Amino acid sequence: MKKIRVDMVGIDAEHALAGLGERLRSAREHRTLDEVAKYMGCNKVSVSRYEGNKQIPDAAYLLKYAALVDRSAAWLITGVEVDETALSIREQHYIHLAKTASSVLEKKLQENKRRLNWESAGKVYSMLFKHAIILTHEGSIVCGVDAVDSIDLINKLEDYLEDLFSIVSSDIYVQSVDACE
Repeated sequence: MKKIRVDMVGIDAEHALAGLGERLRSAREHRTLDEVAKYMGCNKVSVSRYEGNKQIPDAAYLLKYAALVDRSAAWLITGVEVDETALSIREQHYIHLAKTASSVLEKKLQENKRRLNWESAGKVYSMLFKHAIILTHEGSIVCGVDAVDSIDLINKLEDYLEDLFSIVSSDIYVQSVDACE
């Protein structure tokens, strides 16, 4: 029998499906065969056959069953937990840009012994984050998620902030940090 990869985790289908029935049964927990059959829209003999590895359920059944037992269909099929909340590379990149923009803004404000008022802080941060995205998307800089790749981004964001702060009025600031202490 030819072995196939399931969800690129390197598990052969025969091995993965061998435990399917047991996973269906264990995920059912306190529910009776009658309760599961009613929810699934089939008879309890079918549920029993699936749990006994006598018959393999179709994809629609597995997806609906996964919703019933609050487990992933991938786990039911393979027995391997899949982190469905894992961040995509793009999401990780945007988080990195947001953190970098935030740290650059904080550093510049500390250097100038200033604090932005609440409304202005959100606007300045938003403009800085958008500028970081524009720089990376237009190809002006290549920015990975490590410190070495961030140096160019940090320098460009600092320059952008200098330009921005030189043209905005002083009423965006609350007061100097020294006066607050």
